[in-house]
Order: sequence, then structure tokens, then C-alpha cells
Amino acid sequence: AEHVRREVAARFGEAAVLQDGLQIETPAQLELDAMAHTAIDAAVRKLDRRQGWRGPVAHLAEETARTTFRERAAAEYGLDALTADPLRWRLGLVTEVDAKRARVAIGDVEALLPLKRMLWAAKYDRNATLNDATIGRVSDAIEAGDVIWVRPAQKRRLHTAAEEGDDDPDPPKPENTPEGALPEPVKKVVEPPSPPEVDPESGLPVIELGQTPRVEAALYTMSLDSGYVDAMEGGLDYDRSQFNRTTQACRQPGSVFKAIYYSLALDGDQWRMDSVLEDRPYVPEPGEEWNPQNLGQSLDGEVLLRSALIRSLNLPSIRLFQSLGADNVVAWARRLGFTTDLIADRALSLGASCVHIDELSRAFGIFARGGSWIDPVYVRRVVNKRGEVLLDHRSPYDPDVDVAGRLDRLGTLALKGPRQVVDERTAFLITRLMREVVTAGIGGQAGRIGVPVGGKTGTASKNTNVTDTWFVGFTSRQITAAWMGDDTYERSLGEEDASYTTAVPMWRQYMTDVVAGVPHDPLPRTRPPGLTTRVADARTGADVVPGMPSATLYFKE
Repeated sequence: AEHVRREVAARFGEAAVLQDGLQIETPAQLELDAMAHTAIDAAVRKLDRRQGWRGPVAHLAEETARTTFRERAAAEYGLDALTADPLRWRLGLVTEVDAKRARVAIGDVEALLPLKRMLWAAKYDRNATLNDATIGRVSDAIEAGDVIWVRPAQKRRLHTAAEEGDDDPDPPKPENTPEGALPEPVKKVVEPPSPPEVDPESGLPVIELGQTPRVEAALYTMSLDSGYVDAMEGGLDYDRSQFNRTTQACRQPGSVFKAIYYSLALDGDQWRMDSVLEDRPYVPEPGEEWNPQNLGQSLDGEVLLRSALIRSLNLPSIRLFQSLGADNVVAWARRLGFTTDLIADRALSLGASCVHIDELSRAFGIFARGGSWIDPVYVRRVVNKRGEVLLDHRSPYDPDVDVAGRLDRLGTLALKGPRQVVDERTAFLITRLMREVVTAGIGGQAGRIGVPVGGKTGTASKNTNVTDTWFVGFTSRQITAAWMGDDTYERSLGEEDASYTTAVPMWRQYMTDVVAGVPHDPLPRTRPPGLTTRVADARTGADVVPGMPSATLYFKE
């Protein structure tokens, strides 16, 4: 709503927004925003807890202060503090502590906090890089008089594997999996509400420890056909931070940016899916400290261009980037709509220059649409108090547009349709490769939502600190960008964490709900003329070897 207010005010003036009685229509789908918020909340709380305990909200040393706090909490929460909304976090006062448990008062309600419900509460260290430290005693983390966030202990529920802590990337499907075949989606089970957990010894309800997350995340969904921005969650909590990370933040995209210059390579005549790239150690120039490596420090000697992208190999990608030329890559990115300051050096090959989420989404949307330009639509229509239409960005295929409006919009689009900014064949080739990122490469988790998916993962670092993780993925209907990171770069997200432990599970949890029950088409959506195919050995591009993985390669005629 704030983004729309700013956009309308920029066009018509602040006075018009405040005084002219404008009726402003947006394409936002509130149910998708709610799904996005739920996925973000689960993802950031999970990662934030793995980084450690930053201490209580407050410590009340005086008994009078403790009494006052309990009275105010009782007035706020009532006697159903733990039953009215079991997922809600509430402030409680620690009254007793020993090694194995603590008693906590949530107003007039007494509860028990056992060690197993706060094992994660090892002391937070901003200089640490490893996650998942634990404590051995409750008293290591809290003491009587502490004010802490708590809620009823949550039983393990089967929604998606992303919620259940599926941190390992799914094994990729065999390279010769039949086209169109999909992995079984994780079944979503809706369980009836269960009674709160009760400690058998004391008879008190059992609670778990929480804290306000400091890591952030964002989700951004745009319709490929209309440009409608269906959902835009710019952070965890708007009341706490009005900063919209989908449009205002500029963050390093990491390996997501590889899709941009791989598409440039495929647009020319020199590079094809079966082109061979060197996968050998990087040789720094004299005095150069930059020494990039592949994930897992793997080296294959030589790999196909196709394999380098779907496996997100850094070393062959850097060599491809250098052969294309940094200035040419920047010019190509400008053609796709990037406006941020892209520094034309070798580090750009690994996404070292920051970008906006909405612009990155548009570039991927251009690929998925077959190369035609698309602008994100935040405002469908603006009508003044006299019924005059001041702005109309409605899609003619919008089911809420009447017949007259549909005819008008069709006429407008016929005169001013989207321009073709990328060759249809190039768009097909890069879309096909990003489909294989999911079916045979590093993005396998994303394919478990039950419909065809393409996209690219990305993890960015500053020095040794992991700062940003991404998955920009698309179906035949929508493109959704998922980002997780640290606003202030205070601490590494985790030395052993990457996109597949953070952003991809969040994307998958959200998109599983978004696509449920909605028919989708294959990817790429259409195949333009002027392409040929060949089934080849997936490793070498040569003729198929019986018993070895194969792949369908596409080429421009």
C-alpha cells in the first residue's frame, strides 16, 4: 500500500492522493501476501534461532517492577494467554530457573519452559560464522526476572519439507528423465488443532522460547502475462521496518546473475549449450587477492556450457564472462532493465554488484515470456471522485475487467504492445537451461511444488561472510523472487549455509501454496521456430553412451 501511495503521488501529486478522493485499484492478491508473510516468518525465525540467543527483552530486578509487569500482561493477554491464539508470541516473566527448566508467568498464566524447547539459545556472537550451537542448562541462557518471548510448544507438523528443516538440496533427477515428468510434491496435511502440551509432573502447559528475528527476507511475485505484482512482502514486519526490500534494497545477487550473461552468450553465434568451458583453478593476477572457487572446490577440467550453468560452477562461468567482456555484459543487463550501478569487473561474473529484486524479477520474466519486455504493474487503475479514469493499466485478460474495458485495453495494446528485447530463440534457450537448473542441477528442491519450475539460485558473500541468499524461480504463470539476508551485514548468515538451506526452502513453502490446484503449462511456454535439438552425452556433448546420463541439447539453426 505504501509503494502504491508513493507511485500515485509521484504521478498526480501528494495533494491529489490526500484530497481528491481517488479510488486506487491494485492487483495485489491478499491471500498470496498472507502466504508470503507466513513463509517469511517461518524462514527468518528458523535461521535467526540457529545463529543464537541475543538475550531477554528486559531484566526486572525489583519485585515491584515484576509485579507491575505481570499485572499489565494479565490485562493484555487474559486467562487464555496460551489458548486463544497458539501461534502468537507473548511476553512472559521468568520466575524460577534451574538446569532443566524454568517457570514463566504470562500474566496470570503459569507455564513451564524445558531445556529441550530452548536448546538453541547459545549466546549470540556477531563474529561467529557457524550456526546451530546449543546449551546444556536452562540457566546458561535465562534467569529469574528476565522478560522473554514465548508461545505454546509447537508439535512437528507436516506441511512442506521446508518447514520441517529439509536443509539439504534434493538430489537432482537423472539427466535423461523424460521431459515433463515431475517429482512427487510434498503432501500437505492439515491436522486438527491438538491440545496444548502439558508437563506430566507439574501439570503446567509447556512453552518454547523465541526472539524477534534480526535477519530479514522478502518475496516478490509477478504475473508473467499481465505484469501484475500479485504479492510484495518487503520484510518480516512493516511496523518494525517500513523499508521495502523488494524495491528499495540493493543487494548482491550472487550466482543468480549468471543467468544474465549466459543469455548474452547464447544470443551470439560463438557459444552454444554444448560449448566446452575450462573448469580449472583461477589464476590471480600479481597482487590480486580474489581467488574464487567452485562450490565444494570441485574441478572437472572441462565442462559443457550447459553443465556450468545448471551446476552453478564459478570457474568456467568466470572464463565465459571474461570472453564476453564486462562492458558488453553491463550493456546487456541495461537492455534487460537493470538501473543499478553495475561495476564492470571480473567480480560481476559472480554477482558482486547490487541489484533490485523487482528489476531482477523483470529480467527473468523477459526470458520466461519469450523475450518481450514487461513492466511490473502495481496500480491497475485510478479513478477520481467524478468517475473519470486517470490511469488504466488493467490487463485485457483480467477477469474483473468488463467487456468495454477489455475492448479498450485490447485496442491500446494493439497500438502499443510489448517490444521484443531479446531474440525468442535466446529466451527459449536460457529458459530451458533454467528449467534444467531445477530438473537436473543445483535447484532441485524448488521442483517439488508439483508444477514445472525454472530458476536460478544465488549466494553472495562479503569476504568470508555469507550475506545474501536467493532463488528467482518461475512457473508458466508467475515469477517469484525469494531473498534472505542481513540488512546491516553484522554477521554471516552461516558458513555452511547457502541458498538451498535458506531462500529455496522459503520459496518452496510459499509457492507450494500458491500453485495448489491451479493448472500450469510446461516450461518453456512456447518453442519458437529456428531451433534444432540433439540428444547427447550430458557430460561431454558427444554421442550418447549407453548407461550414462544423456540430455536434450537445443541449438539455433
